[in-house]
Amino acid sequence: MTKKYNLSSKSDMRKFERDIKNSLLDSARNSVRQRTYDVICPHCKMPFKAKSGKNICPNCKNNVDLHLNINF
Repeated sequence: MTKKYNLSSKSDMRKFERDIKNSLLDSARNSVRQRTYDVICPHCKMPFKAKSGKNICPNCKNNVDLHLNINF
């Protein structure tokens, strides 16, 4: 269900702005987490593509954790 705002009210306008900002930031974070990134395996030094979270190096089969520090 969508929220209803009385945009002539200052407090509702602030809530509206806050909700829009949070929605956009959540969308941006999700987009960044879904991408793949070029990384170098810390074990065998071979490059491969990884997503955020736990990955397995295709060369040496070791676990590689990719932690993204997303601060807007």
